[in-house]
Amino acid sequence: QGSNSSSCNDEWRLECASKIQKLIIPRLRDKSQAVRQAAIKCCKHFFASQKQQFREDAEERFGRVVAVMLWNTKHDPSFANRLTTLRSLPLNEETIEVILSRVRDVKDKVRVEALNVLMEKVDVNDLTDEQRSDVLRYGLTERCAATNAATIQMLCCGWMKSAGFNPIALIQLLDPSTNEKECENAIRVIIAAAEHQDDENDSPALSLLSDPERRAFKKEVLGATKNIFTENDNSSSTVTENDDSSSTDVVTETGTPQSVIIPDPSAALYLRIRCILINESTRYSLSTKSTLLSELIPDVTVLCTTLLNHINRYAQSTQKRAKHVINCHAMVEDFDEEAATFEDGECFISLQLLQLVCVTEFAEEEGSRRYLLSALGDMLIIEELPHDLIEGCVRAMANVYGKNGETDFVTSVIHALEEIDKLEGAGEQGRRLRQMAILSVFLENLTRRVVNNSQFGCVRDYIISAVTCSNAFIRESGVSCLGKLVLVSEEDVVLNEYKPLLLKIATNEKEKEEIRAQALLSICDMALLFNRVLLPSDDSCEDSISESVVSVITELLSQQKSETLMVIAAETCVKLSFAGKLIDSKILARLLMIYFNLDYTVENDEDVDEVKVVGSPIRLQQLFSLFFPAFAAKCQNKKWKDAMLGSIPLLLYLIHESITANSRKRKRTSVLKYPVGKMIDYICVLLDDAAAAVLEYQQADATENSQAVDKDGENRSPADGDTKNSTKEISTKVTAIISVCQFINDNSYSMSVAFLRNLCKYVGDTCVDINATSSRQLYELKQYVNQSEWTVDDKVASRSLKSLSEQLEDLEEVEDDDVGENQELIESFANMTDLSEERDDGKTDDVDTTVDNIMFSELHNELPAKLGDDCKTDDVDTTVD
Repeated sequence: QGSNSSSCNDEWRLECASKIQKLIIPRLRDKSQAVRQAAIKCCKHFFASQKQQFREDAEERFGRVVAVMLWNTKHDPSFANRLTTLRSLPLNEETIEVILSRVRDVKDKVRVEALNVLMEKVDVNDLTDEQRSDVLRYGLTERCAATNAATIQMLCCGWMKSAGFNPIALIQLLDPSTNEKECENAIRVIIAAAEHQDDENDSPALSLLSDPERRAFKKEVLGATKNIFTENDNSSSTVTENDDSSSTDVVTETGTPQSVIIPDPSAALYLRIRCILINESTRYSLSTKSTLLSELIPDVTVLCTTLLNHINRYAQSTQKRAKHVINCHAMVEDFDEEAATFEDGECFISLQLLQLVCVTEFAEEEGSRRYLLSALGDMLIIEELPHDLIEGCVRAMANVYGKNGETDFVTSVIHALEEIDKLEGAGEQGRRLRQMAILSVFLENLTRRVVNNSQFGCVRDYIISAVTCSNAFIRESGVSCLGKLVLVSEEDVVLNEYKPLLLKIATNEKEKEEIRAQALLSICDMALLFNRVLLPSDDSCEDSISESVVSVITELLSQQKSETLMVIAAETCVKLSFAGKLIDSKILARLLMIYFNLDYTVENDEDVDEVKVVGSPIRLQQLFSLFFPAFAAKCQNKKWKDAMLGSIPLLLYLIHESITANSRKRKRTSVLKYPVGKMIDYICVLLDDAAAAVLEYQQADATENSQAVDKDGENRSPADGDTKNSTKEISTKVTAIISVCQFINDNSYSMSVAFLRNLCKYVGDTCVDINATSSRQLYELKQYVNQSEWTVDDKVASRSLKSLSEQLEDLEEVEDDDVGENQELIESFANMTDLSEERDDGKTDDVDTTVDNIMFSELHNELPAKLGDDCKTDDVDTTVD
């Protein structure tokens, strides 16, 4: 009977809760912020039952409430409501995903609250590898101190506690092979918290831990690197399942195979970061650093043997997998995921060991140095060496040789290239690709001092041979190496040999798109480094390219067939323009047209890694958003400003050509595809904001300076003497409108009706500040607007122009005072014209001619001075003539 009563009681509660749900859902989207917040707090009680069965049933029954609360978590305009919702949501896969997304909220308080909820309510083991890495990627940021502190506290007090304060176990959960950067940041934070030195308090990151937990934290973190190098247990190794015939155990000088390995990728990464932090620390003396590093890292022979053992394990795994594919007649794509994970781990551990070489002091000891260089040279010619490790080997060699050993570095690399030519099992393509991979990293670690080395000619021969190879993969690697060879070569050699070759590749339409793009990137680097690269080639030379670099880039910029080449050409123009190498209105107009073209607009940013890919439209959009404001900030230079303003008429011509070309192809192009008004306003706003920023800086600088002292010894503000000379400014917006009117006057007969009406509407909707604009510019604007009204035949377009025409209709009544004062001079100037005409008719004598010359001379000198800056001497001369 008691159970029946309890069951009826639960049913009654659910029935009441269902009725409340219907009443409360509309209030979750109420107009009032306070009402929404109260409703969110009420919803929390739907999921607050202590009974697990009732709580799970509630999530199903009140799914509509949860859906609306999720909407509030993401889109509620009040950050206080978003905070309340985070605390009120029930925890399941869907809601945890939404809570994780709030780590990227625009409000720092919401981000901190989301991290606190994750620390208190969500166990780290319940998250996926991707979710854990995302939290660290967006939480451990220098942009917001509060978010960074909350993430560190969650990491040290929440996640580390769940992992038993074992940092290596926690790093395993983050998948270091895939998320190396996030794991490195986490390790740095954890070690910094453990090593925090404060006489009174421990690190704030450990504030939520008890004293025993803090001691356990420090002990585990600082002692995690002990005994990392262990003996390999062959019984549990995946590699030992291979046959003896396929085994390639590394044998040391003593003839006995060594089995020292690092058992886990997370341990290798933790060891490397620990050693780096010891080297970077200012707490330790040099002797203390040396002692600590010697405790963590074995001698050079053990380190090299361990590295070779991991390469051996990688090779054995690949051989086993290849043999399995042959025996089972399986497809190459159907590989064992477990074996692939094992190979990735072995490759990652080997890479960490190679990077560890750069931290150690082996390069200072001659014996260890020779042994290490010999081992690294032997690794480069191992057939089974993964391509991912080639870069690590070459960089380690460069670090050991140092700047003073570049000649020996060149000799060692050339020897390795010659030995690779002798490898038979790799095949020609494998050998050439490995050579290009070595040279690519090799050239990044050189200076121009070794270019004149007699042996360096072999490097050029290898690269040129690869560039002219028939194999596309080898050719692409060769072009990449050629671009790096350019950076360490002399300018004359670059202009005479490498520039024509790269231009030929970039303009070859039969070449692969990836190779042309690589050549274009090399040309960009070349142009940034050498000033003469942008000049046209010498046509007198045999086999020269008559096209200049600028013309090639411009042609690729208007490329319609290949979006990748167009994007890379645009990125090249951005770099050259910002560096001041290429200040061209045509280029700027093209870039603006691409920036505002809706075909290249990215609506979502789900693929964050796409931003880092060269040739990606997402990356280009971000570059544009930074480039145009930065370019406008440099427009205090007249050349830069003229180029920016000069891009407006060229932009209109490009849009007109695009619409005309599509109409000929019977393709309907919407005018909305090119928001002309927004494009022009964007240019004007950028220039005005840049000018305002410069003025604000100058005023702040003047305020900091001491007041100027006049001849009488009295203090005065620097601005006091400038009020008399203040003149009305040349408006950027009016200049842009004049360019639009001029374009309408010249092309109204050939423009589409929609484009014409769009331009006329933009002109007509402009509001001109007559009192703050130069009178001479206003008169010019009025002249062009009136001419546009006469030129345009379309009634709708003509009607749009009337609004601006009416603003300028009474211009004479609001013109500047100095213009009115000089009206008499202008009339006198008109009388001079009459006198000149009478003289031509023979009605004047020599005396009159002399008087005319005197009047002309006085007027010529007096008129410009009285009219001020708005009237130039050249204009007066033209009118007089």
